[in-house]
Amino acid sequence: MTIERRILVGLDDIQAVSLQCNDCAFRFTFSPDREVNLPNKCASGHEWHIGEKVGIILPLTETLMKLVRDFRTSTSMKLMGFKIILELREPITKEE
Repeated sequence: MTIERRILVGLDDIQAVSLQCNDCAFRFTFSPDREVNLPNKCASGHEWHIGEKVGIILPLTETLMKLVRDFRTSTSMKLMGFKIILELREPITKEE
């Protein structure tokens, strides 16, 4: 028998969002409740292509954050008649 645990997270449960550099693992963390100017590079100077054409035309990161911010309000959830819930797999820990 396989036991699988999952974590359910509502958009209103999100306290912070982090963007992590693929090259150096630097993180830029911010609250989804605030409008922020997303950086175009990490602290080490690695380029981040936020809102530029990188396989897609839409500024995906900014659109996602606006979506989260808009859906977090209780008014939005009441008007929609449903709540968005994310289901995540439990993090896998490396056994040493």
